[in-house]
Amino acid sequence: MRVGVIGGGQLARMMIPAAIELGVELRVLAEAEGMSAALAADRVGDYTDAETVLAFARDVDVVTFDHEHVPQDVLRLLVDEGIPVHPGPDALRFAQDKLLMRERLSELGLPVPDWARVTTTGELDDFIADHGGSAVVKTPRGGYDGKGVRVVRSAAEVAEWFATVAEDGRGGALLARRRHPDCCRVSATLASRTGDNSMNSPFTDCPVSSLNSTRARSKGSSSCSISPLGMDQAPLSLFFQKGPPG
Repeated sequence: MRVGVIGGGQLARMMIPAAIELGVELRVLAEAEGMSAALAADRVGDYTDAETVLAFARDVDVVTFDHEHVPQDVLRLLVDEGIPVHPGPDALRFAQDKLLMRERLSELGLPVPDWARVTTTGELDDFIADHGGSAVVKTPRGGYDGKGVRVVRSAAEVAEWFATVAEDGRGGALLARRRHPDCCRVSATLASRTGDNSMNSPFTDCPVSSLNSTRARSKGSSSCSISPLGMDQAPLSLFFQKGPPG
């Protein structure tokens, strides 16, 4: 089995020991020389260039990713060429755009913090005023590892972000969500077999219960279907806030 990873960052590097243990041949398309996953990088190229990515993908059995920034048209080309891509473009579009993800999760009735699409400083200041005087603001695309995320008490603190997104051709909006200062977070990564959207959660009450979940036989876990998101892998986070139940 030859697995091709687009992107040579830390996640690709962390795949190397597991691939060796499983007898999987890992190949990496790195963005530049000297990337974290240089040990497995068999070529360097531009992941936004369709021909570069296609040439790489033709030499492997399945393609996956170190990051979510590969353009949708490049992802669709791989699928059209019959190359297995996991996660596919329908799932990655939610990872690429936080507003799309919030909209989809809300449509599915999943529990998410209060949030809003804000396009002006006035809208953001109104949201802040309605949610205790502060909010978490995120750029919809491109943010990671704390980049593109700020806790603010005034829209003036992200005025330059409004100017930037106004020119991106995607509606000029930022994501604002309620801040939960007194909570802790528990996270897990779930995965399923190809073609089977059921996956076991380590949590007793799976937060994706509205996606046709059922309690598993084993205590302390549940089985969840995430097919409405087009995913066969999913990060799952639960936030617990201090205070009495309910």
